[in-house]
Amino acid sequence: MPLAIALALGLAFLIGGLIIKVLRKLSSKTEISWDDQLIDQMKGPFRFFFFILIQFISFRLLFLHPSVQDVVDRVLLITLVIALGWAGQRVIGFLSMLALMAASREDIHRSRGIRTRVAVFRRIGGIFIVVFCAALILMQFDVVRKIGVSLLASAGIAGIMIGFAAQRSIQSLVAGLQIAITQPIRLGDVVIVEGQYGTVEEIQLTFVVVRTWDLRRLILPVGDILHSSFENWTRSSSDLLGTVEVHADYSVPVDEVRKALLEFVKGCENWDGKAAGLQVTQATDRTIVLRALISSTDSAKLWDLRCQVREWLVGYMQKEQSGKFLPQIRLDNSYCRDPGPGG
Repeated sequence: MPLAIALALGLAFLIGGLIIKVLRKLSSKTEISWDDQLIDQMKGPFRFFFFILIQFISFRLLFLHPSVQDVVDRVLLITLVIALGWAGQRVIGFLSMLALMAASREDIHRSRGIRTRVAVFRRIGGIFIVVFCAALILMQFDVVRKIGVSLLASAGIAGIMIGFAAQRSIQSLVAGLQIAITQPIRLGDVVIVEGQYGTVEEIQLTFVVVRTWDLRRLILPVGDILHSSFENWTRSSSDLLGTVEVHADYSVPVDEVRKALLEFVKGCENWDGKAAGLQVTQATDRTIVLRALISSTDSAKLWDLRCQVREWLVGYMQKEQSGKFLPQIRLDNSYCRDPGPGG
């Protein structure tokens, strides 16, 4: 038996390697590129299948005792199930890779949607394959089959009890599927959830990971995401509008500041060229409020652009006419009386 196993292993590597080389030569003559990647993904499972096939043939030629042959056949069936699971995982990985390659050629918003669906369905497919293969392996043992038959009578009650006990988990799984299909959030989306600004870094079946601006990670159940309100700044487009407000004196020439602001943002690489304006949005008893409206392609660039505009406005107020346009406090001297000599 050890000799048969060693012989099968050697033949599997030898013959399987030769077949893979032939397939590589054939695939190199085609114009498509995914066939080469498929061969790379499946060469391990293919050799394993070939090894199991040679094992089936070699052990039949040994004329083993029926009881020993039964054990060997059962072990080989279990290894065959494992090989099927391995091949299934590789197929899912290969299809996911093709989907991600296709997503990379799309625009950023469609790409995020495809990546989200691929991530969720890949995990679902992996879990299904593991459960299916585990069930097939357990069915190879008579004890498990007998226990399963005896439990069929109480399966209805057990299912109800399990449903109540795992209600929260089932809701989370359904919510994960709902996120993958409806996509209220996607990988890479910029969101504000529970008062925290961050980027969707990971979407699992039961939870979502949001990376905040200070590199913390918020772990949020998918049910909470679907049943509570949140802001998605990149749902349909990543273009954003931002505002910058400064207080200025009433004597400030608004038209001149508006023209100077437009000239300044034209030289900013973070400005997308779509929106730039200046308005007086408030007037208090001492100052007026100037609000600059600007636009950018995403939240990170918009933040930098807002900081640049704010610094420029402050500097502009300081330099123009020696800071005359900065907020000032005026005193009315008409109420001051001349106390006279010795006053």
